[in-house]
This record gives sequence, C-alpha cells and structure tokens, in this order.
Amino acid sequence: MNYEITPLYSEVAPNLFMGGTDDNATIDQPQVLRHFDGSNEFDCVVTLYAWAAPANWGVEERRFGFPDADIIEDYLPTIIELAQWAHSKWASGKRVNIRCQAGLNRSGLVTALTLMISGMSADEAINTLRAKRSSYALCNGEYEHWLLTEAEDHLAQWQSKMSA
Repeated sequence: MNYEITPLYSEVAPNLFMGGTDDNATIDQPQVLRHFDGSNEFDCVVTLYAWAAPANWGVEERRFGFPDADIIEDYLPTIIELAQWAHSKWASGKRVNIRCQAGLNRSGLVTALTLMISGMSADEAINTLRAKRSSYALCNGEYEHWLLTEAEDHLAQWQSKMSA
C-alpha cells in the first residue's frame, strides 16, 4: 500500500503555512526554549491542538483547542475570529503557521477560511490545501461540507458585524 508522507508543515501560499505538531512537542514533554536566537520559522502561529507545546519565544500565538469531530456551532465565532487574525497577520507580510495535531483537518478548516477571506472560493481553498499540503487535507467530511455550504454566509455575517 502506498502512503503519502506529509511534512510537519507546508507552505500553501506565500508566507502562509498549514501544519501539525511534532509528536514530542506537547505540553507534557520538556521543551528546549530558544531565546531570541533568530531561529523562529514563523512570526505568528495559530494553534488548534490543546496539547501542543507553545510557540517559541518572540512568536505571536493564538490558541484555541477544539476536537477534530463534528462542527460545534458555539465554536464557530472563535474559529472565524482566528482565521481573521491569521489573515490580517499574513496580509501584513508576516509568516503565519496554522497548526493542529496532524495538520489536516482543524488547521485545514482555519487555513481554508483564511484563504477565503483573501478572496478564494471554498472550492479553490480546499483544492489549494489538497495540492499544497496533502490529498488528505480536510478529510473530515463535515468540515469540507461546512466550508462548501455555510462558511461564506458566516464570513459575511462576521464582516458586517465588524464594520457596524
């Protein structure tokens, strides 16, 4: 059987990355703290896996752990806010990584929303993630379905609420 090897993270658009968390980079494992040594790969990180170790010193991070399961309606405002934050940082020229555990579904959901905010359709965003990250990106069918059927309405509501 052929398995696709997926790297820890992938650049899905210039300076926008989607990825996972190294198996040893969890909050229950001691981490080497690199203090301002210029080795930061990213300026900003969105972390969606609750057990992921924090980003390095000097990296701006937003965290919101949620399960790779059904869409939880109560979480959608925060998920959309994270995509908006990631988009604003990315649009300002920052190197942004959106990560979860495996780097396929939760990060795929927020990265797709970020791409949609930049003007892509849901189809274009999903196809971009599958071409640049993995053919398994957004293998959670509920996330894919929500992006294709409801995400644009939620993003429009968010935009009108923010401009009011």
